[in-house]
Amino acid sequence: MKVLIDGAGLAGLVLAGFLKQGGVDVTIIEQAPHYKHMGYGIALWPLGKRVLGKLNLLEKLDEVGSPIYNTHMMDTKGKHIYKLDFSAIEKMYGKAVGIPRATLHSMVINRVGDLHTKFNTKVEKLKQHDNIVTVTFNNGNEENFDLVVGADGIRSQIRSEIFTDTDVDYYGISCWIAWAKAPPHVSADTGIFRIFLGNGSYMCFFPVGNNEFVTYLFTPAAKKYIHEDTEDRLKDIENSFKEFKSFVPEILEELKDPEKIMHTSIGKINLDKWYKNRVILIGDAEHAISPLSGMGTSIALEDAQVLAEELLSVTEKEIPLALERFTKRRKPRINQMRRLSNVLIFISSFKSPILCAVRNFAIRHFVPESFFVTQARQMHDYLI
Repeated sequence: MKVLIDGAGLAGLVLAGFLKQGGVDVTIIEQAPHYKHMGYGIALWPLGKRVLGKLNLLEKLDEVGSPIYNTHMMDTKGKHIYKLDFSAIEKMYGKAVGIPRATLHSMVINRVGDLHTKFNTKVEKLKQHDNIVTVTFNNGNEENFDLVVGADGIRSQIRSEIFTDTDVDYYGISCWIAWAKAPPHVSADTGIFRIFLGNGSYMCFFPVGNNEFVTYLFTPAAKKYIHEDTEDRLKDIENSFKEFKSFVPEILEELKDPEKIMHTSIGKINLDKWYKNRVILIGDAEHAISPLSGMGTSIALEDAQVLAEELLSVTEKEIPLALERFTKRRKPRINQMRRLSNVLIFISSFKSPILCAVRNFAIRHFVPESFFVTQARQMHDYLI
């Protein structure tokens, strides 16, 4: 079996690793000139860690990452809305960790070993035949593959090649991501995932190991992709979060260099079908969800595991059957995560101060810890 994977991100590399273990001839292409090692920190939950455990990376993850033991949800004044202890979840499924994306990327590369990766390369054209896909690359070369996998992100070129009407559906939320310093009174080893809820704007702040923190900042915006000039970032962030009076200003004060702050518009992908003949999508190319859920990386890793399992169970001629089975296994899971993502965005994006006060009061007084534990169990007990 000969497989082309477009995209050398985490999902593409993990899929390549599993297929390589099964003796598949895998080629990875990447538009960048080298492994970029870009990105900021991610929270990796046990459902994602168990996939990496199949590549024998669990011990290294726990060694390098920063454990996350609690979630603290606070309002604009720094007053606690809710505290969630992860000890019950950790006892059942293992601990969550915060880790720099570049560190995790390097760990996966080192584990899967030598891969046939072509840099500065992208697909110019796909032509599907009965049993093969002919790919024309940007250098003019052509090559035949039994399967092409689009693991090339939310603005996937592979998706645009095989489907029409595949535009990103934007939520109407702008997001900035940056490395951050903890205020002097916050220890780097506290293991707390902090969420600050305002009137439409909200922020996440968590440790990723080696005394580093990352912050995600969200604010309402137009429902489209918004290009932001780099020099405007610090001003835009200041204006969007001026209502916060505790903790948040201390973090924002340390954001000095706009070049080191990433800006994006948050969107999702709404596809009913994820493959066409012998071309399939995985990860954000297939089903991007809001980063507020914290599950994007973990779900993409599950995609890689399930697709590898299905492909390794069939012959080259049976690949379409494997893709059909992959879809049947993943659809309920992705729908579950979409519902979670939509709920989190809904409750976090209230703009009315009155509605925000009602939300905070309701969470503080009427939501038991057992509710969150039940949600976590439903996510982690799901058989992928």
